[in-house]
Amino acid sequence: MDRYIHAPDPATGLDFLWRRLAALAALLLGLGLALWPDFARAAPGEIDITLQARHWIDPSGSLDIDEVARRPVEDFAAMERYRSFRLDGGVLWLRLELPERDAARRWYLTLSAAAFTNRATLYTAGPSGAWTSQQAGDHLPVSQWAHPDQTPVFVLDSQAAGPVWLRLENQPAPVSPRLIVLDERQLQETRQWTFLMVGGYLGFGLLVLFIGWVHARLYADRAFIAYCCYVACMLGFQAAFTGVGGLFFWPDHAAWNDAAPPVFMLWLTASGIWFVREVCMVSRHHRGVDRLVLAWSVFGLLFPVLYLLLLNRPAFILLNLYGLLSVLLSFSLCIWTWRRGETYAGWMALGFLPVHLAYPFPALRSAGLLPDSWATQYAVLIGSAIEIPLLLYILHRRA
Repeated sequence: MDRYIHAPDPATGLDFLWRRLAALAALLLGLGLALWPDFARAAPGEIDITLQARHWIDPSGSLDIDEVARRPVEDFAAMERYRSFRLDGGVLWLRLELPERDAARRWYLTLSAAAFTNRATLYTAGPSGAWTSQQAGDHLPVSQWAHPDQTPVFVLDSQAAGPVWLRLENQPAPVSPRLIVLDERQLQETRQWTFLMVGGYLGFGLLVLFIGWVHARLYADRAFIAYCCYVACMLGFQAAFTGVGGLFFWPDHAAWNDAAPPVFMLWLTASGIWFVREVCMVSRHHRGVDRLVLAWSVFGLLFPVLYLLLLNRPAFILLNLYGLLSVLLSFSLCIWTWRRGETYAGWMALGFLPVHLAYPFPALRSAGLLPDSWATQYAVLIGSAIEIPLLLYILHRRA
């Protein structure tokens, strides 16, 4: 009798891997949903002083601290709600009356959820009246910040006399201050949990990226290559958007730290459209639509060059419109090709849904319609943690 040696079916091994991957995704998602909601508000012992601040915009952006401090208090409006400020070349000054603090502990002022503020400077007056300044922001290398961190952090001098002054500038996006006072232990705990969750997300994303590349080699399918580009851009965007990239990956490069969020956002969107084009086989259904989709993707790939050269309000509006319209385009392409017989296009529409539902939070923040918050900083990250493995599983079944 002839004996046959059957080679193992690659799909069987991949199915086993998928079960382990799904379990890991569920674990990470559960941890994130259990822990991150606590970051949406000040934790016990932390003090949110945003609504206690008084604000004034210097339209010229040229006044120094002495000139601003001499202005009457009546010139500074009360911060009655969490809001965004469109500066248009000006500078936002915040007058802060700090609450009573335990002198035995070291205290910090943090700009929570503001990893992409161009420049933030805190001025405090000593007993002699001399001003001391601390600087942070993505126009300054993170390694040169007064206190290098994920977002601007400032030490509060216990000997400071009178109010402290915070100078904020950001262009072309609005600035949305959210000010938290916390002690050294609370700051360290917040950092540890944030780095654990973001680090777990990035590690999980790299694992999924590796598996996607294995699929690309195994099936020789361009859709997997487009998927790998999409995931790589998503990981880069989240590293830049959360401030982890500036702190760990490019701490000495201020120009890239400033450019990375919009660049990765555009590349992410462009690669996502290319990914949809490949999976939904748009060229099979209409050549004109296929060329339009390809041109849309190429525009997103090249637009960062023009955006960084202009860096003005119209370019910023165009960036946000490109992101919004790309969400609508990708969903429309999935539904259109699904109705024309592409079975997995319908599943792709569902696979993109977690990020599509989370996208309005950072988009509305960029437009100045929402203030900085936990949701604007982490909603897309959580959505992509669900979306990335789900899309890969759909691709695996399709292959």
